[in-house]
Amino acid sequence: MNSLFKSYKLWLVLIVLFIATLLLLFNGINYGIEFAGGTLFQIHFAEKVKSTTEMEKVSNIIEQRLNWTGLKDVKVYSVGNEFVIAQLPETDPAKVQQIESLLRKQGKFEVMIEGKIAFIGDDIIQVDQETTMPAVQPSSSTFRWNLPFVLKNTAAKNFRDLSFHKCNLIGYGEDPEGNYECQNTYFFIDRPNAVVLITEEQFLIDKDLLIAGNNLKGIPSNLSIDEVLSNSALPYIQLDGNGLSAEVISQLKEYAKTYPEIVLQSNISQEIKDKVKAMEFKIKEIPVEQNMAWIWSALGIKSVVRLQPSVTGDEPYVESKEQAKVITDLIITGTAQTQEDAFAERSYTKILLESGSLPVAVDSINKETISPLLGENFVFAAGIIGLLVILSVAAVLYFRYKEWKLSLAILTMSISEAYLALVFTSQFGSITLAAIAGVLAAVGTGVNDQIVITDELTTSESKESVSLARKIKNAFFIVFAAAATSMSTMLPVIIFGSAMISLMGFAIATVIGVAAGIFITRPFYAEFAKYMLENKKD
Repeated sequence: MNSLFKSYKLWLVLIVLFIATLLLLFNGINYGIEFAGGTLFQIHFAEKVKSTTEMEKVSNIIEQRLNWTGLKDVKVYSVGNEFVIAQLPETDPAKVQQIESLLRKQGKFEVMIEGKIAFIGDDIIQVDQETTMPAVQPSSSTFRWNLPFVLKNTAAKNFRDLSFHKCNLIGYGEDPEGNYECQNTYFFIDRPNAVVLITEEQFLIDKDLLIAGNNLKGIPSNLSIDEVLSNSALPYIQLDGNGLSAEVISQLKEYAKTYPEIVLQSNISQEIKDKVKAMEFKIKEIPVEQNMAWIWSALGIKSVVRLQPSVTGDEPYVESKEQAKVITDLIITGTAQTQEDAFAERSYTKILLESGSLPVAVDSINKETISPLLGENFVFAAGIIGLLVILSVAAVLYFRYKEWKLSLAILTMSISEAYLALVFTSQFGSITLAAIAGVLAAVGTGVNDQIVITDELTTSESKESVSLARKIKNAFFIVFAAAATSMSTMLPVIIFGSAMISLMGFAIATVIGVAAGIFITRPFYAEFAKYMLENKKD
């Protein structure tokens, strides 16, 4: 027995188990959504993220947006270069929907004057600084929210140059300073890089709706649809009742060389959608809302603010741009039906400006929500399954060898492998149902390998010319071949996991479990079995 305790293989098993226990005590088990409950978002991007640094930026922005919700234990991690997984402990459908809406936004903030970019989100250095203007204030039948921000000096100068003398004096009234007609400033969030396709009917409807305005949606009255389209700086095509004519198709094919996407109404005919898709456009469908200008939503307009003469250098009048004031403190505004909605929309806009723009657009989001109660049931069920597996293996081993010490050793090594696989899998990812399946698969492989070792040692006892060391070597040739097969099957899933995200937990747990077996527990078991047989002969 002393020789067994002196074996480095035993001490290797004990040390690794000790390390795993420390990790468990300090870090705990990182349960996946199936056990912890909550919502998991699988975010797929429209294009591959170019570098590891850029993917880290993407993950940080998404995590910052989720932290804004006030939820604890938010987990964000990337998978490959096209996916980010976000897991959070929230199951309320309304809140989940709000969070999904926030995650869908690329957050590309642009301010335009006469179709030219005055500044972008990256030019903002501070959001929601102290100001005398209230955050939310009543405005007729709605509530108006105000969000101040500070620009970089270079961006403020560009804004000054583009807004210079954009107000025209149209007369004098009671105000001695005169009456001015000024250009609008357009605030966009996620203005598409696309061709806009609008039916003639919708164009006329939107034309009237923009003139009428919509106080609830923050759309000022007397807006011209031509001005709105011009300020978006995007090409648009107006479809008449004949659908896609030869001329329109020719235009679209020309635009397809520059613009990868086309924005159209969700209620447009399927025939038109199919023809557009055949031109290799990516289609983005925007639903048509009642009493809401479709073009406002399609272009991603957040707000329209009329310039003031004091900003444009018209009051007091200055001759040159250099003499005009450089204004770094600006405000974005909006309206909502209730005070609560106004505060929520203001916070929503604030986090988009603070977190910054994602370098790539979001293509789609898949989500899965599991209640915490169901998660507890999964934990209980997994525990019962694990117990049944242990009892089944113990019974089979005892009836197979009629040697309780060998059976107990195999069982102990199997439990140790399962323990190591669970703890280390939790450190690299989370314990999901797929990971539990991977642990069970690894344990099954482990039991099989130890039976191979035991059979090789016991069934060849009559061959005295073959030493126990040689028998162990023969057994390990089979063990390593089986392990290599298992790991070579699972490694591609880990390496190219972005295409098989649901299998990642299974693959990681299987590889960790198999590796723990062949390098840590099985060498010691072979040593123990050898010791038992040598003492049995004596």
